[in-house]
Amino acid sequence: MSYTEYNAEEELYEVRERIKELQEKVSEVKEEALKHYKAKNAIWEEMGKIRDQVANLKAEKISLVDATRKLRVEVRKLREELLNQVFEIRSKRGEIKGLMKRVDVEKIRKRLDEIDLYLAAHRVRREEERRLFEEASRLEAMLTEYEKALKINEELLKLYPDVEQKKRELDAKRGELDNLNGRLSAINNELKVLNAKYDELKAKYEDVKQKYLQLKNAWDRYEAESILLISKVYDLRKLLRAEKEELWKRRVSTVKEKKKKEALEKLEKGEKVDFDELKLLVEDEDFFVYFGSSESS
Repeated sequence: MSYTEYNAEEELYEVRERIKELQEKVSEVKEEALKHYKAKNAIWEEMGKIRDQVANLKAEKISLVDATRKLRVEVRKLREELLNQVFEIRSKRGEIKGLMKRVDVEKIRKRLDEIDLYLAAHRVRREEERRLFEEASRLEAMLTEYEKALKINEELLKLYPDVEQKKRELDAKRGELDNLNGRLSAINNELKVLNAKYDELKAKYEDVKQKYLQLKNAWDRYEAESILLISKVYDLRKLLRAEKEELWKRRVSTVKEKKKKEALEKLEKGEKVDFDELKLLVEDEDFFVYFGSSESS
């Protein structure tokens, strides 16, 4: 074995050992990288679910905010209508208070009848007639105010059921508004929790992703080095093969030279050579030169 061949064999052994070492490292790092890759994807999937939840909650929130705004408008309008009716009731009550005095309607009507009969049946002086007319006018005015008060009171009685209905509607809408506000508050809390969880998962995702990339880079480096070394193995084996072929050729050449020398010695001694020996001699151009010079001498 030549020095070059020895070095090539030694280097080939070292390279193969390094490839074996690299393959073990690739297997180890690959397993760890795939574990982190799956963990990364699982976290991303969980983050996706949270994103969907957040999107749904935000859509619901927008809808609820719009419903709340419309309901507030309705509540405000209904409250204004109710207040107007309350003010109207108070106003009419004030009117009634000023109109409805303690009067005996039957007594007033009886007195008016008496005045009418008296004026119809008697001839009265002008002063007495004026006094009776003034009394009758005063009594009729009292009846008119009383009737007006009765009419206002009837209007009030008609307003009360409507006021009560509006109160019920207002209470119902306020209850609905409270429910909407409660749901909005719950959504805000849910969003707060989900956003906090998302931020936590995102930080975890970035950490796992970074570790995965580090492992993947190591994996790629080991595989790249392994590929280069496999190429080097090919080159070294090619070199060794060439060395062995050259060595084989030299050995064959040595054997041939030895056999040719033996064949020449036989010819010089006049001994018979066999076919293989003759073939070796014929293949050598120097033989013809040697053979020609021997014949000339």
